[in-house]
Amino acid sequence: MERETKHEVGVRLFDFEIDDVLVVDLGPDILQKLKSNIMKDWQSFKPANNTLAGQIKDEYALPDDLKKDVDRLVSQFIPHYDLEGYLSDLKYFGDVFWKFKLDNAWVNFQKKHEYNPVHRHTGILSFVIWLQIPYTMEDELQHSSYKDDCVNGCFQFITANTRGNFRTNQITTDKSWENKMILFPADMLHCVYPFYTSDDYRISISGNYVLDQ
Repeated sequence: MERETKHEVGVRLFDFEIDDVLVVDLGPDILQKLKSNIMKDWQSFKPANNTLAGQIKDEYALPDDLKKDVDRLVSQFIPHYDLEGYLSDLKYFGDVFWKFKLDNAWVNFQKKHEYNPVHRHTGILSFVIWLQIPYTMEDELQHSSYKDDCVNGCFQFITANTRGNFRTNQITTDKSWENKMILFPADMLHCVYPFYTSDDYRISISGNYVLDQ
């Protein structure tokens, strides 16, 4: 992350090392009510395992009321996304202005040893919001036998350069990433590595936006 800017609602926007990824520091106050509403009822949510790639037992579709709350939160940051880059060809078609619609949203309660394999999403734009991360990278490093490039608990993007060589960019998603969000192209390959040093849940919300024609 390089450049930090202020947003009118008091959160912080960051540039990530991949141009097509927007990082937003939402802060705990904005997410407190949403997290509380999820935590009190999540075991009654509809399981979403059959539609998701994750090797995670507790994956649930958000009910409509919480999906609307998430949409109100996330959609305000789409105009801050790099519309001149990735979305420029999709944003306009002649004189038609394209709008975005939240297609689906879900919450993951990830336990240690669970993971998300390399996959991509449907739609145009995807997001992840980390509500709770119960470990630190210092603890995970102690558990790793390969400390020079430890990916325990990391969220990783996989991209290709102009020569077709793949490279990885990981976010060290430990406790310091609680209450942060990323927006990224839905078709960008990514994965989530397992963590090992906590018995608590890592809780994240994800979803996909499509063009509303």
